[in-house]
Amino acid sequence: MKITVKFFAAHRKAAGRSQVDLEMPPSSTVQDLLDALVERYPHLEDRLPFTTVSVNHRQAHPDRALREGDQVSLFPPIGGG
Repeated sequence: MKITVKFFAAHRKAAGRSQVDLEMPPSSTVQDLLDALVERYPHLEDRLPFTTVSVNHRQAHPDRALREGDQVSLFPPIGGG
């Protein structure tokens, strides 16, 4: 199944691009996708513990199942105060 991944801020710099389309096996989860991204873009690995992941504009946990055509976005931590 085809998944679109969008990278923002430091994640974009680590991946060297703002977006990528990946082919994932059926029944893949967000964690499976993150693992595939680290294989392809090793510089992302250090950022993942501090990453917010959204699927179709909704925050998602690692065990969330992915579906054909999902859009996954990776965001760095957001500070405020």
